[in-house]
Amino acid sequence: MGQRRDYAIDKAVTDRAEAEAVCAAVIDVLRPVIRSARIDVFTDSPEKMPDDVRRAEAHLAAAGRDRKRRGSDGRMGLVVRRGDPEWSAVESYAAWSINAELTGADDQDLATFHDCGYSVVAALTDDEVAALRLRLAPIAPVNLLSDIHDRRRSEKRAVRHSRARAWLGR
Repeated sequence: MGQRRDYAIDKAVTDRAEAEAVCAAVIDVLRPVIRSARIDVFTDSPEKMPDDVRRAEAHLAAAGRDRKRRGSDGRMGLVVRRGDPEWSAVESYAAWSINAELTGADDQDLATFHDCGYSVVAALTDDEVAALRLRLAPIAPVNLLSDIHDRRRSEKRAVRHSRARAWLGR
């Protein structure tokens, strides 16, 4: 099977079509191991939502009302299993949700789509990351999350040093 490591889409995705493509690709690559999703049935972009996604949102909201927990309206953290009738709505709506998490066996975290699919992290095996990189090559690189963090820290240090040199007049 292979060890899972955390990877991220290494691009500031700000386009709805790209966010949908990225999330769909992650779901497709992880499909064999996905057991459930935990999804918030809220979006930051209701005015941009296509009708089919709006219908998926309504379907999930209804399921949330039917399953609501005490003290909840049922739209936050709605759990949908792969065999549930709402599963196709999860796949349609995941890129529009403020937060969607895919889980595998034993509730293992597989992927998180945050900020309506603009920030995506997935725990992938070597074979899965190769497949995802192939699918997303026209859109964005897929890199180890730890490498992205290291690079960003280095970039911040370089900016601080540059500002310090400028302030000191060097």
